[in-house]
Amino acid sequence: MIPPAETSRVCLTKPRAMTGVFILMYALNFSTDAPLWFTERDIAQIRKWWCIMLMERYQIEGHGQRFSYWTNEARELLKGALEPVYRVPKKRKTEHEVQFQKSDMCFILELPNCLLSAILMEMVLQEGDKAYSTLALVCTTFRDTMSTVSFRRGAHFRWLDSVATWSWFSASYKEDFRVMYTIDTCRGCLELYKNCKPGYVGTGKRGELKGIYSDDQHPGYCSHFCNLIS
Repeated sequence: MIPPAETSRVCLTKPRAMTGVFILMYALNFSTDAPLWFTERDIAQIRKWWCIMLMERYQIEGHGQRFSYWTNEARELLKGALEPVYRVPKKRKTEHEVQFQKSDMCFILELPNCLLSAILMEMVLQEGDKAYSTLALVCTTFRDTMSTVSFRRGAHFRWLDSVATWSWFSASYKEDFRVMYTIDTCRGCLELYKNCKPGYVGTGKRGELKGIYSDDQHPGYCSHFCNLIS
């Protein structure tokens, strides 16, 4: 059994690079009795196993033309010189929904909400606003946690404090510019956009600042381009 610490690490590191593996393994779990216990160091072997599974689905006839770029190891596989691939048994159909045992659940989902929220917020601050959509694809728990107003405000003000030294400014300046962004609909393209103006503008990545504006030069529009074409 994989230690809980290892399991939590695979859920939190390199989400973009490992999303494909997660999708494949979840699909395998839904259709078979295979558990979801694997770590980051297993990813290479999992990819190799899936490649072999796919290759074995092709007919041996004509493989020289279809897979002329194969390695010697793949050719040995077709000749039967390699050990057979481990086959995962399919699930038997049941009338009732399958009840997953506690040992089959991802360890990170068992963490307290406050701790899970802190971990996700740290990832958002490292990756910026794009992490919201990336992490939301992992599971509904991540999506629901990051969709709350308190989470969004916490991440925004932590980013603000990383790009501005408020002790250098007056209390009135801080009151005017240390504010929460709004989600508005652009009058031009009718798309939702993050409106940080007037104030500090950025992508939400810790320490990175696009600029600061004392006023909104194109109110109601997501960009200067939308303002011009309207």
